[in-house]
Amino acid sequence: MPALPADSTPRLNVDYTVNGRPHTVMVRVASEADVATAMEELDDIWTALGGSNCALSITGARFTPGGSNVSIPVSWTGATGYGSGTANDRFAASYQSFVGRDIEGHRTRLTFYGWAAAGTDDNFRAPEEETGRVHDVLGILDLAEGTFITVNSQQPVWNRYVNTGENAHFRNKFR
Repeated sequence: MPALPADSTPRLNVDYTVNGRPHTVMVRVASEADVATAMEELDDIWTALGGSNCALSITGARFTPGGSNVSIPVSWTGATGYGSGTANDRFAASYQSFVGRDIEGHRTRLTFYGWAAAGTDDNFRAPEEETGRVHDVLGILDLAEGTFITVNSQQPVWNRYVNTGENAHFRNKFR
């Protein structure tokens, strides 16, 4: 399978902070018209993750057209913050990550930083049936059409679990 250019699809980037540390979640969308839907779905996902994430603040959103690397600011339509509790730098480097593949094998990943259980088990996989939040998020991703697509514009089949852990780059950078 040949690699496809990273700019082959339009993208929505949502910038946020955990403990003042910046992060960005990127969602591939089928068209610019799908940006509003992607924002609603991201709002639903962050709400479903609820208290499993430390408090985070949305700082902005950007749209990047397919074939371009230039992003255009757009207005975020969801809440200004999600999660609860005070974060430290370890929480700011911890994540929950959902992974899927399309029928041609292209992989996609949706990662949310600020996982509140950091330190309980640095690398962990929680199956859908063990936790309601994973079931709820996978339900949102399964119903998504035109959003959360892969680099070749196809809907992925999402793995039925969430990966959690600490990102070594951010952990070392925040020390």
